[in-house]
Amino acid sequence: MTREKDRSPRGPTERTLVGAALRAGYRAASRLLYGRGDYADWAYERMQRPASAVAMAGNMALRAARVPRVTSFVSMAIEPAFQCNLRCRTCRGRYDMEGLRPKLMPWELFRRAVDEAPPSVESVVFAMAGEPLLNPRLPEMIDHVAASGRRALLVTNGTLLDGEVADRVARSRLSVLTMSVETDAEMARQVRGVDHEELRRKLERFAARKHPLTALKLSVVAHPENEHRLGRLWEEFAGLVEDIKVSPCISLEEAGSRTTCTEPWRGNLCVFTSGDVTPCCFDLRGDLSFGNLNDRRFDEILAGPGVTRVLSMFTSGPMADRCARCHQFLSPHLPRRISR
Repeated sequence: MTREKDRSPRGPTERTLVGAALRAGYRAASRLLYGRGDYADWAYERMQRPASAVAMAGNMALRAARVPRVTSFVSMAIEPAFQCNLRCRTCRGRYDMEGLRPKLMPWELFRRAVDEAPPSVESVVFAMAGEPLLNPRLPEMIDHVAASGRRALLVTNGTLLDGEVADRVARSRLSVLTMSVETDAEMARQVRGVDHEELRRKLERFAARKHPLTALKLSVVAHPENEHRLGRLWEEFAGLVEDIKVSPCISLEEAGSRTTCTEPWRGNLCVFTSGDVTPCCFDLRGDLSFGNLNDRRFDEILAGPGVTRVLSMFTSGPMADRCARCHQFLSPHLPRRISR
């Protein structure tokens, strides 16, 4: 198996009985956990090794038994930049986070995160509370992840995907590029303040120069204003992208008392520009931090008391206030993935 083939988000595993079995298993698990199978493709994007599926099953069994630990971590999200050129109404940009942590992840911190990550981590996603393309070393970061034997995935708002930046990303060993968009031109102006048509043109130009094994996808945040417009994206982007991911709008402004969450058991590690390691990409202030990579090695953090302390918040309490207030937009019409 060549490294070039390994770069494919729908690579050799997808074309085997093992790949088909993994997808079927993820669909069954998605129906059991979420009431529908839409989460399956999203799970497969990050977990294509059978060992990862087994680990995830073990993690969810531990959650069901209310045991404050995970069997292993299977994916990692890295925050290249803690800044964004947009202020979307549905995103973290609506919160005041000025000065909360460094605007760019230092290269040495990034290297430690990747080089010291558990061998069980098979994919690395560049995303979280900023626009990754604002980090000038992002293409190098992508190649370093690929050189480590892991798949590199990028989530971007697409506004900076042009010129030399796009050329450098196109030449990198990227497995999946996901552009975050709104449902149509009207929503794009109102919610994001961007030109929807221009974003499509940028994605078309990138598609013409990218490596043939780099998959293109879309992501959309579902909220009350756009939930009935979601189907428009397939009509507009047919033939250009292979999948569209739907994420519910999340807020930390509810006064409720949420007491359960699957996030800490999904086997994902998030590394912020500050070096904090947390299980939740929406942990804006690091309230759920396992520890900091500037202070300790990755293996020391994961073997330390921080993991048990954080997971115990969800099994025996008390839950962090930001988790109790966490709320996602729900609708009977809302799938986690848009149906063609």
